[in-house]
Amino acid sequence: MERRRALVNAIQIQMGNTLEVIGAEAGMHLVALLPLGTDDLAASRKAAQKGISAIPLSTCYLRSPTTGGLILGYGGANAHQIHDGMRKLTISVEDHIA
Repeated sequence: MERRRALVNAIQIQMGNTLEVIGAEAGMHLVALLPLGTDDLAASRKAAQKGISAIPLSTCYLRSPTTGGLILGYGGANAHQIHDGMRKLTISVEDHIA
């Protein structure tokens, strides 16, 4: 729960209203919705180039969803790694916001 709070806090600080965290408050992953029109596949690829695994939510649908998002894992990271990863993810996502 502490790592999840660290990730949600990093999202709020670094991405403001850009990402919307949704879903349960348990587990080792969370889902963050992107602004309408943002290509989650492209953002995921850019994040991967920076060493960040952010699974595009659109790959979980049979048809293209109206809103893309990213599945973010936090189980294997400490608070410092989470904040550093969010910094890299922010750069990756900002390049693809519609």
